[in-house]
Amino acid sequence: MATQRRNWVALWVIGTINNLGYVVCNSAASDLAKTFHARNLLPLIPWANVGLGFFSRGFNTFFLERTSFTSRMIANTTLLIVGLLVLAVSVYVNFWFALLGVLCVGTSSNFGESVLLGFMRRFPPEMVGSWSSGTGMAGVAGSALYLALVSIHMSDQQIFLSLLPFSVIYITTFICVLRPSNPAEIVRGGGEEIQKSLLDGERSGEELRSTPDIDANESMAVVGTETVTAAADPINVEKEQTSTSMERYIRCYRLVRWKALQLGLVYFFE
Repeated sequence: MATQRRNWVALWVIGTINNLGYVVCNSAASDLAKTFHARNLLPLIPWANVGLGFFSRGFNTFFLERTSFTSRMIANTTLLIVGLLVLAVSVYVNFWFALLGVLCVGTSSNFGESVLLGFMRRFPPEMVGSWSSGTGMAGVAGSALYLALVSIHMSDQQIFLSLLPFSVIYITTFICVLRPSNPAEIVRGGGEEIQKSLLDGERSGEELRSTPDIDANESMAVVGTETVTAAADPINVEKEQTSTSMERYIRCYRLVRWKALQLGLVYFFE
């Protein structure tokens, strides 16, 4: 129970920080455009915030499934830091340089969400609620934070620099606080299947974070809202082993396409 509460809080914090920079950039859009006397280019800022979202998610899905979650999160944190630093020094350059910073911050938010949602399969289903609450909180916290800092006469440069400590909290919470604890999981290692027991903390969080996505050796049967690991069924395992990555993606798409359409419409109109 204590571990579950710890993970709930950790995922809430990570979810909040993951979207915090994105929200602050949108909140600062008008002031950024005014700073560079480019009010007519204001719409480019929110567009840059989401411009590479589709590509970054696709890149994570199709090309990074064998890369550890820790490596991906470190890369994402680095991208966030770079984006904030670019925004901070853009006052000495021009609007287009600031737009590059917004692009980095927005891409970090989208890529981080894609990585962390994949990582969520190491947790009980109810843990998704903590992540969702965190990303929702970012919408309120990011806007409130920007308004509060502007009210004490901090410049945009100072505001973006003040967000840098959050990136440290972000990656530290992921590496040091989260403790994944699924009952059992099949992982790929050295070309063979290894049944890993995760009961009673036998396997550390760092081991799980260092484990890549497992698709080739894990067959998941989805029944209603319950997900069942079908590793014990040799027929399912054999079928999964002989399927290609594209075939697995197509099967997954067929399972989630209706929900994906609904979520896509929500994000579009949002």
